[in-house]
Amino acid sequence: MAIAITQADLEKRFGVSNVKVWSDLENTGTVDTDRIEEALAIGKAKVRNKFRLGPYSVPFEGTEDDLRPVKDLMLVYAGAWLYFSRGLQDTSVNERMQDLADRADAEISEYFGGRARLGATRAETMPTAPIVIQ
Repeated sequence: MAIAITQADLEKRFGVSNVKVWSDLENTGTVDTDRIEEALAIGKAKVRNKFRLGPYSVPFEGTEDDLRPVKDLMLVYAGAWLYFSRGLQDTSVNERMQDLADRADAEISEYFGGRARLGATRAETMPTAPIVIQ
């Protein structure tokens, strides 16, 4: 099953009003669906690229429940991109978004290090040298 993340998922994760404000670079009061689609694409690509050469098959395969943590990671990176790429930042939100992105990176490191496991399909081959995830 492919992982799909949508605007509705992003709004559920971060709130409708936040996604609206973060997407609206021109302050028109409207949602910029093109920016949201870009954020979703970047979130998906970032997670897939971080997991490449890792212990799981990319694209991810598994049940919806098995892949829920991966979907959340994609949403975190999508939300962070949408927020940070808008230019205007609020200190408290900035710290929260950076913390979410840092925790997502740490969670991925847990999967790579074997300290956490996904229910997703495992890769058939693994790298033979250590991989440092930044």
